[in-house]
Amino acid sequence: MNSKKIREMQRSLTIQDMNRHRRLYNYIFLLYRNTSIKKDFCPVTNQILLTLPKLSFVPCFFLSYCLCRYNELFQISIEDIKQNSSIKIKSSKSKHIKLLNSLPLYKPVLLRSIDLKTFISVVSYDKLKMDILKTCRLLDIPKQKGLLDATHLFRHIEASWLSENKVPLEQISYKLGHESNSSTSKYIHPIKQFYP
Repeated sequence: MNSKKIREMQRSLTIQDMNRHRRLYNYIFLLYRNTSIKKDFCPVTNQILLTLPKLSFVPCFFLSYCLCRYNELFQISIEDIKQNSSIKIKSSKSKHIKLLNSLPLYKPVLLRSIDLKTFISVVSYDKLKMDILKTCRLLDIPKQKGLLDATHLFRHIEASWLSENKVPLEQISYKLGHESNSSTSKYIHPIKQFYP
């Protein structure tokens, strides 16, 4: 989905769209709080996720889980989430396609209540960036130099954390959707720079 279509979709949201998103939020937030998936994220990411406004939680959860770019969020299929399938994302910058593990299964009755027409994000790109920046200020997370924008923050934090935990560079590149390790190395920083 191109950025023009994303903006048009977000301008035309209905109460029904918001209710669908609320059900998705309830499911993803409970899955996040009540399963071991939190261990898959850097502690700084966990702090940010738990402090974000509700409407920004779901897109930021998927930005962190999938390490995708903002415009790649809209490739995430609600059907794949409901069927507990792996998540497939094609890089918006190359021919790279990554296949990610499915989310852990949690409360199937809640999962069934999510409509296939649900949007992953109901906030605008600008609003999401503002929410991330505001949350970082609230948590005293230092402003990061060299970020393309705030939605890239999770890619940098998680890549740095994975590297610190001795995950091979090739695996980090794959998760970020990079075709070369040299691109990935620009995302790896001393993890302490993300801490207050």
